[in-house]
Amino acid sequence: MVTASVGGLGSSATVTIIDTPSTISIRDEETGKKVETLKLLGGDIVNLTASATYRYMDVLCSDDAFTWSVTGDIGTIDEYGVFTASDTEGRGKIMVSGGDVTASVDVEIDTDNETLADFEGEALKDEVSASVNLIPGIETSKDYVRMGNQALKLDYNLEEGPAYLHMPLKVSSGMNYMTLWVYGDNSGNLLQAEFESGALVDLTMLDYSGWKQIVVPLAERGADIQSFYLWGGGSGTIWLDHIMASSSPVPDLTPPEIELEVSSGIITGRIVDDVNDHPPLSRIELLLDGKPLEFSYNVSNGTLTASIPEKLLTTAQTEPAAESEETEPSVEIEAEPSVEDETESSEETETPTEPPAETEASEEAEGQPETGDGQASVSGAGSFAASGIHKITLRNWDKSGNVASKSVLIKTEDVETVFADMKEHWSYDYVNFMNALGVVNGMETEKGLIYNPDRPITRAQFAVMISRWLSVDETQYADTQLQFADMQSVPDYALGAVKAVGSMGIIKGMERDGELYFEPSKTLTRAQAMTIIGRIQRAGYPEAELEFSDASEVPDWALKYIKTLVYQNVIDGFGDGRLAPNGELTRAQVAKILTEVT
Repeated sequence: MVTASVGGLGSSATVTIIDTPSTISIRDEETGKKVETLKLLGGDIVNLTASATYRYMDVLCSDDAFTWSVTGDIGTIDEYGVFTASDTEGRGKIMVSGGDVTASVDVEIDTDNETLADFEGEALKDEVSASVNLIPGIETSKDYVRMGNQALKLDYNLEEGPAYLHMPLKVSSGMNYMTLWVYGDNSGNLLQAEFESGALVDLTMLDYSGWKQIVVPLAERGADIQSFYLWGGGSGTIWLDHIMASSSPVPDLTPPEIELEVSSGIITGRIVDDVNDHPPLSRIELLLDGKPLEFSYNVSNGTLTASIPEKLLTTAQTEPAAESEETEPSVEIEAEPSVEDETESSEETETPTEPPAETEASEEAEGQPETGDGQASVSGAGSFAASGIHKITLRNWDKSGNVASKSVLIKTEDVETVFADMKEHWSYDYVNFMNALGVVNGMETEKGLIYNPDRPITRAQFAVMISRWLSVDETQYADTQLQFADMQSVPDYALGAVKAVGSMGIIKGMERDGELYFEPSKTLTRAQAMTIIGRIQRAGYPEAELEFSDASEVPDWALKYIKTLVYQNVIDGFGDGRLAPNGELTRAQVAKILTEVT
């Protein structure tokens, strides 16, 4: 009993001390509302309070009179009910106990991220500036792009002091970490980030060469980034790509999952991403024979639908032909292509007899779908090839730059080939498809138009095919002067293509005796073809480990491209476990690869 008195007045009350209340509730300290579930981002802090009743009476108590605990890898809670969410995703419970009575809250910890700079614009933003000893610029060569199609190139000279890049980046309040890709130059210099508060955070010592993903805590939660500093000495070049902020220190390296089906002329697709929400329309491409196809998209569930054009449905077979038969046993079965080359290849094959010149091919425009958010339709322009094999491709890249794609091949009625030497060849459909798209036109001979499917493809011929595949306007490169010492050896039919792909950095040639050579008549090696194809793809596909018996023979300059193509199942290798990177490709194999590349 408690008694209180003043003067001649007094009162008393009975106080009961209990070990176990009748009920316990968990509430938000700030709002006072009862909490039954919590969905938080990594690093979030929530101040909880516990209330109790005993025989329908409120119990006067403090939070530290209870026992607080958590189950699952969701975070920590102190004796006063202050919960701090973990940095990684998790599911669990917050428990509060008093005697034998326990209350709990279901907790779900999610992670979030945001892109701060992906360098995919045509130029750097106006607010970007640099010290006089640092020259920033947009890089388009895929040898120095880690995600997407562009990166930030930084040429520096630290002989007279550090260099800085002023590049303000706004960070959301829920973010705790900064991630970015840095291509080091093995200089040993130090790269730092400066935040709005003036705090400097070390990002990486540049004691390595090549790409490395850097993850560091922000100076404080949600801190805006102001600048980047380079300290040390000497001069050199480094590259930055895909700067992000995230709630978790674990970077997202997993591409989305894509479902794609074709049935009765209707295309259905679905994109699932375990880390991010369903993607906006701006990060989705649906292509038919390399051209944008109109589709409807529901951003709430990541599903899309489209119809195959009626002119194809009039001849289309009902069953999809995702895998066409290849009867030639000595030819490797491969899938989708991308285009790239090399720098120095001592494994070049012998120069074959110069083939007849290819005729000019009409160019196919390769557009991009319109972009936007929400549920919408995307329209693509242009006509499609009307017979033979047709390819439907669904491609998506997430906020972290990870790329996923899936293709389905459909087969329509067979048509007569235009090539006199293709009627019984295993690559009949693939060559017809490439011809319908204007990628190959063949060679005029006394026997008529021929393709020479089993002849090894030369570097000049491949340059022509890649230029047509990309729908390059070669007239824009007519006055280009390339540094290849053997440009006079490039045949007339390939001159425009060589100038174009050479200027674009897709085919870089081979260095010998201090000079750069294109070697137009040399047979293209498989490693060179994979490199060239890799350079025309969007960067961001995962890299597979190479388990081929001759993986050690892959040249360094081709390694990352071959790894990404193996991941995409574009390159399967031969039945005996070899990749044969220095072997040759036939014209038939190239047609098949380009047909199936996603």
